[in-house]
Order: sequence, then structure tokens, then C-alpha cells
Amino acid sequence: MRIASILLATLLIALFALTAVSLGQDSDEGCSFRETVYPRERIPIRDEASHTGEHVRLTVPWETLNIIGTKPQGIRCWLQVQDGWLIESDSALSSNPPGTAAQRASAATGACYQFDIAYVAGNMNIRARASTNSRVVARARFGDVFAVSGSIAGADWCWLQIAGGWLANTSRVRSTKPAQPVFTSAGPPPAAGMTIEGSETFVAQINAALDFLRSRAPQWYAYVTRGPRKIAEVRPPAPDGYATHDHFFISSSAANNPSHLVAWLMVHEACHVQRSLAGLFAYDTAKEQDIEEYLCDHVAHVSQQQVDFGRLLMAYTPSQVAHLMQYGKLEQRTGTGSILVSYLPGKVRQWLLEGIDFFGMLRTEMARADHLLG
Repeated sequence: MRIASILLATLLIALFALTAVSLGQDSDEGCSFRETVYPRERIPIRDEASHTGEHVRLTVPWETLNIIGTKPQGIRCWLQVQDGWLIESDSALSSNPPGTAAQRASAATGACYQFDIAYVAGNMNIRARASTNSRVVARARFGDVFAVSGSIAGADWCWLQIAGGWLANTSRVRSTKPAQPVFTSAGPPPAAGMTIEGSETFVAQINAALDFLRSRAPQWYAYVTRGPRKIAEVRPPAPDGYATHDHFFISSSAANNPSHLVAWLMVHEACHVQRSLAGLFAYDTAKEQDIEEYLCDHVAHVSQQQVDFGRLLMAYTPSQVAHLMQYGKLEQRTGTGSILVSYLPGKVRQWLLEGIDFFGMLRTEMARADHLLG
């Protein structure tokens, strides 16, 4: 999780131009009866017989799909299978079972996850069904190991069936045990209940960054040290920083940066920990990851404002947010006579239009920092 580095997701919108042959009642034309089909490739199964239906999952190449119903739609025909609907296609669906060894192996294994064990390298949700829309039944933490009894390709992830639910095969799931950070010594805790683990140089660098926060932005010092159980060193090629449920890691290379940059990185990672401890952390889908990373980038930016201007200029009040939504930017005069210009990123505007209270989430973390300071 890197500070000041925002992942831009490219949204691909597929437009389907459907030719309407008849506007009257559906007929049986276009539907040929087949008891079983075998997909040659991954085809979306939807929850209704329509291209606008929600994705249920992607088919596994050469799996056996028993047809339990059909629905004609103009010159097209939708086939009903056990868990949804798929469009009939002579090129994508075969009436013959898999003939080659590779096709049989794909059908037998599910062609989704080929391992018996899954190692978790971060916070993950375990869900009741193989869908990000399904309810969360448990949480997986860094270091958890699960036996995988099966897997299916969903609309967004390959889903692993484990005891008690389903786990999305995201970048936080490994087929081999993830490397543990290397610790060489431990320094004195900067706050009750929290420790710093790493080399003597690392401990000194982290303490210098914490001293910087304590003197310049005390509420963000409290945010970093009151909640996370420890700050630990990790060696390259690990990322600059990443968090687990109750502690976070900073790489030895990132700790070599000036203290104020290390401080912002710690605030960013502490944001993930604080939200995880509060039960707010969500990281299953690409959209959830984007929101989580963007939010913690903003939290770090707020702490930087506190240091740069001695006070918080952007409180992200409803009136400020309304101004940003209307004009795309907000200008404020600082105590030094300069003007601070804040812009509303396009993706944040879209989230707000979708009803996602991004700035409410940000105000929650700002209030948490004030509360932790007491």
C-alpha cells in the first residue's frame, strides 16, 4: 500500500446492439433442444435471460452444463442451467463432451485454482457464497492457512471453497506460504501497547518520524500509535508499506526517506489498521480496493495539511463538498497569505453520485484521530 500513488482502473463498457426481429410474443423459434452442453471457453452465466442480467459466474471450459429450460428472445435463445442463464452459441458451446486429455483435465479440475492449500497474506472476507454480494461470515487474517475443497470461476474472482465459506482468490491469496518479515531487534514502545520491531537503524528512523508527528500533528501521532499493535520492518523487495489487521510493516528502503515522508506513509498504513479494527475495512473487489487506498491517501494528506499549515483547512464539511461537486475545486486562503486549491477527483465525484459517502468516511477517520488524542 503506497502513499501518494493512486491506482487508476480502466473501466471497459461493453455495448451490445441487439436486433429486434419481432416485438410480439416470444416463440420457440431460435431454440433447439439440447439436454447437455459443454462450454469451449469461459462464458458469463447471468441471473436472468438478458445481457443486462447480473453476472453469477463464468463457466469453466468443458464443464458439464445440464439444460433445464430455454427462453427465446427474438432470434436468440437463452439456456437455463442450475445457477442461471447463458446465451446459446454454436461457437462457444459444444454438444459433445470433452475429447482431449487437456479438455478432460480442465473439466475435472475446474481450471480455476489448482492447489489444495491457500495462504492468506492480508485481511480477507470469507463469504457465505461465491460472490462479493454475499454476506461476510468470517474474517481471514495474515498467516491463515485454509484447505481448499473446490473452486469456481465467478464474475469477478476465482472463488475457493474452504471450511465455512468461500474465499476470493485475490492478490492476497497465495498457493505457497508468504515470506515473513525479518526482525533483528526491538526498540522501546513509543506508546503504551505498541512496539517497533526491526534493526537498530530502522527503529531509530521510525522513532524520528513518530517524534515529528508528535510535535507537529499530535492527533495523527495518536492515530498511528494507539490502535496498531506494532510497526515492523520488512526487507525489499516488499512494498513500501502494507497493513494487516492490527499492525503494519514499513520497508527498510522506505524508512530511509526523510522523517516527514515516513510519517505520511505510517499515517496511510495506520488508516488501514484503524479501519480494520473498527470493522470497516473492505478489500474484496477492485472498487473496494480503490476506495480503501484512495481514502487512506486522503487521510495522510489531511495529516500533511496539519503540519504544513498548522491547522486543518479542508474539513470536508457538507458545504465544502457541495462546492467541490458544483465547481470541481475549492480555493482557501492560508494563514501565510497563500491560497490552497483543492480539486475533486473524477472517481470521487462518481462515488458520491453512486451514494458512496467518501468524505463521510474521511471525516470518520479525522474524528477518530481527535478522539484518540483525547
